[in-house]
Amino acid sequence: MGEATRATWFDRVERFAFFVSPARSGHSIIGQLLCAHADVQVSDELAAVSLFDEGLSADQVYALIRTQDLNLQARGRAKSGYDYRVRGTAQNRADKRPRVIGDGEA
Repeated sequence: MGEATRATWFDRVERFAFFVSPARSGHSIIGQLLCAHADVQVSDELAAVSLFDEGLSADQVYALIRTQDLNLQARGRAKSGYDYRVRGTAQNRADKRPRVIGDGEA
């Protein structure tokens, strides 16, 4: 990801949020509730920490988080038979430039 793209999408990022929970405990809905905020973009089970461990840069991981979130958006926020849409929020804004970006793991 080039520097111009980073300036466009990730120049406002101040924090990386990572949350872990047991499987089937509701972490997906928590992630989507966080993602409903205009300043937050969260992926679901991307394994972002492992990607950092493998040597990917913050820009690369952020781009993967953004891509995964946009893919979930394109599917109507549906996953595993559940609807994770939070209506009336910034959750589905494709132009979102987050201040907090993160990932959730079960």
